[in-house]
Amino acid sequence: GNLFLVMSMGSGISLFCSQFLSAKISHKKTIMLSIFLSGLCLITIAHVHTLTLLRIMMFFVGISHGLFLPSATSLIVRMIDQKSWGRAFAIFSIAQSAAFIFAPFCVDAVMQIASYRSIFYFIGFFSFFLSSTVYLFPERFNLQAKPISFSFLSYVLSKPTFWVVM
Repeated sequence: GNLFLVMSMGSGISLFCSQFLSAKISHKKTIMLSIFLSGLCLITIAHVHTLTLLRIMMFFVGISHGLFLPSATSLIVRMIDQKSWGRAFAIFSIAQSAAFIFAPFCVDAVMQIASYRSIFYFIGFFSFFLSSTVYLFPERFNLQAKPISFSFLSYVLSKPTFWVVM
């Protein structure tokens, strides 16, 4: 539970900061960076020997994951016709839920033939590969985010529903 909490804290922080980054480098590059940093964190976790270092790395895994969601959402909106957004986001959500369900079974199966470190290495290097494939996305997906203005931020923070969701 503690590792999930630490990862969620990192994710929450980067969710708030992702808009600033995407405004500077684009959504496509933010996704590439997110996937690359996730891979780097996972490979680093393979070398961790203490709980404190594992917590620190899980915090950084959360940061790298939190960068992904807002930019992926923006690209889905850009890539898919508006009439198909419901289906696209349903598939996007199902993929995340399916990963939570199937990942433990996959890990158990792989642990029969490989060490936990090799799993982190494999997923980390696969993340590097995925990051490079995002580079191949067409140029039309290289859109910049709009910088957050103070008036927009104060508007969002003044809404009670924002604080309920938080």
